[in-house]
Order: sequence, then C-alpha cells, then structure tokens
Amino acid sequence: MDIRHEKRKPDILKFPHDLIKGVGLLLLLLEVLKQLYLYFIVFDGHYNVWYLPFQLCSMPMYMCLIYAALLKAELKRGGAPGEEAGLALVKIGRGDKVHKEAGTRSKASKARDLGRVLALFMQNFGILGGVAALIVHEGFTWPQHLLLTAHGYVWHILLIALGLYIWRMGLSDMSLRGYLKSLALFLFCAALAELINISLRGYGDCDMFYISPYHLSSQPVFRDIDAIVGRPLGIVIYLLCVMAGAGLIHSLLFWLKGSGSNLSGSSKTFKTN
Repeated sequence: MDIRHEKRKPDILKFPHDLIKGVGLLLLLLEVLKQLYLYFIVFDGHYNVWYLPFQLCSMPMYMCLIYAALLKAELKRGGAPGEEAGLALVKIGRGDKVHKEAGTRSKASKARDLGRVLALFMQNFGILGGVAALIVHEGFTWPQHLLLTAHGYVWHILLIALGLYIWRMGLSDMSLRGYLKSLALFLFCAALAELINISLRGYGDCDMFYISPYHLSSQPVFRDIDAIVGRPLGIVIYLLCVMAGAGLIHSLLFWLKGSGSNLSGSSKTFKTN
C-alpha cells in the first residue's frame, strides 16, 4: 500500500506544473495560428512588425515554456519547482559525492527560485495585462476578422485564468523579495522590447511593450501624458504605472490569501469549540 502511494506522489506533485506547460503550448499554438493568419490573409504575404509577439501579454507564453524546461531539469534531480529539497530522497556517499550532491542541490534551489519568480510574473503581470486588454480591447478587435477578435479574447482570458491558478495553487513567490525580482524581470523584458523596437525600425513601426521611442504612446491616457512631458519621460511614467498596477494585484492577492487563511483558521476553531 505504501509503495503504491509513493509511486503516485510525483504525478500529484507534477500536475500543476504540467498544466502550466499545457497552457504554454496552447498559447504557442494560438500565436503561430495568429501569425499565419496575419501574414497570409490580412497582409497578403507581407509581415507587419507591429504584430511581433513580444508584448507584455506575450510574455506568459515564453515563461510557461521556460517554466516547463525548469521542471524537466528539476525532475531529473528528483524535485520540482516550488518543492523543498527534502522531497527528493537521495543516498549520499562521502568525499566527492557529498560535494557533487551539494552542488546539485544548489542548482536545484536556484531553479526553484527562478521558477517561482516566473510564476509570480505570470500571476501579477498576466492578470494585469489580461484585465487591461479586456477593458481597452480596441487593440485586438477586428470587425472584418472575427477569428482574430476571438483569439484576442481567448488569449487574455487565459492569462487571467493562468494567473489566478498560479496564485490559488501557491506556486509563486509572494514575498517582498520575490515581488522585487519580478519587477527586475519586467524591466529586463522591457529593455529587450525597446531593443527590438530600435533594431526593427527600418522594417516598420515596431512598438513592443508600447514603448517605442519614435512616436507618442498608442495607449489611451498615456498618449496625452507624452504630449505634455515628452516621450522619454512618458515611457518612464508608463513603466512605473505598469509596475504599480502589478503591485496592486500582488497586494490584493496577498491580502486575499491571508484573509482566506484566517477564515479557515477561525472555522476550524469554531468547529473545535
């Protein structure tokens, strides 16, 4: 009986991570189909760099797949991102074997930390991007191409569902340190986006993360801010607002989790009494 339980345990532990991998593959498939539709049907065999898949709402697609790669590496070591090292029972010898095992556990710890930060990014920025896009949906609404419109709605609803799932399963690093790491990851992605905008300038209007330095913001409100303060400062304000929005979502989810724990504890106390 115990042996059977031990055999099932890894599958139970893997399930949330497999689901994230599945969402990543689904997003990848949706993006490939979108790019093909744009290339062959909308733009008649020409590629429009405006639709390069490197917007904020595109990031979960890449991060789900990176997360899955981390999981695969962790499973080879006997663990999974988010698990404690003690879940993997490994026999350790002496001498070089001890050092080798210590190095393996150090790499496993770094992989787990990175996995939890990626999960936090998908949670906070995914929910933020999904909600914002559904509110201001003109960017993916195509009256003449209903499939593209449907794609936009499905994509952003998936981002919100994924973020809530990650939060509900406790896969993200909800600590202040984890949040700051997710902000650093966001700024790194934004820097890459700006590099793409500059590099592809000669091929058309490329506006990844909506921070192209060559024109005012294409986003409502921020376009007016740019007109007042100038584009460089407007980009800084925009990025700060996005980080603040992610911070609000992080704080709300942190509070909800704490409230849920308190309510659960109160319920148990009531039943005991």
